[in-house]
Amino acid sequence: MKTQEMRWFGVLVGFALLVFSCSPARGTTLYALVSTGELFASTDAGATWEVRGALPAPDAIGLVAGSSAQELYLATASGAFYGSSDAGAEWTALGAVPSADVQALVMTDVTTILLLTATGTVWESFQGGANFTVLGVIPGYDHVSLTRAETDALFSLTATGTVSRSQDLGGSWETIGAIPVSDAVEIVASGEDLYVLTSTGCIWQSTDEGSSWLVRGTLSQVHMAGLVTDGAGNLYAATREGEVARSPEGSDWSWRGATGQLNVVALAVDIPGSGVDDPADHAAFFHLRSAWPNPVPASGDQISFRLSSKRSATVRLCLYDAAGRCVMTGPMRTLQPSASQITSWTLDPLPAGLYQARVTAIDGAGSAATQLVFVR
Repeated sequence: MKTQEMRWFGVLVGFALLVFSCSPARGTTLYALVSTGELFASTDAGATWEVRGALPAPDAIGLVAGSSAQELYLATASGAFYGSSDAGAEWTALGAVPSADVQALVMTDVTTILLLTATGTVWESFQGGANFTVLGVIPGYDHVSLTRAETDALFSLTATGTVSRSQDLGGSWETIGAIPVSDAVEIVASGEDLYVLTSTGCIWQSTDEGSSWLVRGTLSQVHMAGLVTDGAGNLYAATREGEVARSPEGSDWSWRGATGQLNVVALAVDIPGSGVDDPADHAAFFHLRSAWPNPVPASGDQISFRLSSKRSATVRLCLYDAAGRCVMTGPMRTLQPSASQITSWTLDPLPAGLYQARVTAIDGAGSAATQLVFVR
């Protein structure tokens, strides 16, 4: 090949690599949520947008994908929770929490949804959002965002830059770092890093799980409202007025397009919130085969489960009544890879009735449930 041809070949290869590195994950749809419930979608990395659906909610605050690209969940500030099985075209009311200050939502596995309030209360649902119970409380106030990292740790953010972490899927929290800002709006995990967006367009990055932070980049607009990653290393940010920008690493940003709507409150992608590509593989990780004694004496007793696990996992037991309220949480147990093993918990005395016992891996790798009957 001639020298000039080789030069042009090198330029073309370099250009192709640049385009590939800035492309969204294959098949990814980018969503922009408006506070009044309109949902806009883009399949070309934010360049063009179309209306996907509308929900008559005056205070929508967040959106997340469920166990598939077609399954979406939406939360409102007043605590209402909705689901869609057709990528946002139609919505169904699923449940609600008794709070008027919901700020964020996240999925920790294919069945578990968490809602965060401004006052730090973390609500949990194992039932697709039909019933929520209080899981934990994060110290501080003015909480604005929640994210789940690849390590299965959860991170929360306040408007004044305080970052807290949970390593047991939301039950307990510790403050681990702080950013000197007063207008933080979003925290997202991308690969091994964390990113925080402020309303004035500053991007902060942490490479040590939130302990220390450095300014990574700055957007040229203010009124920033949302930040998301597409699973391929690209970050997307949106202004309240609907302009959308993209960056492969958070430092250099290019403005892509606009939704043409005011009051954009969040960005989302259709990548399942659990991070599991195949829900069937996810479910097969861990099985609950039997429980005894069942029925259980209402005075309380030790109950044993026969479980199998594909790898080592720390699990916990939660007992739910017929209304979906968590009435007992047992201590953690460790499972080893095994065809079958027996794990036991001591149950608290409970009124006679039908209960659901759910054993969940705290790293989000799986859960399994069975019915228990308490008798007098």
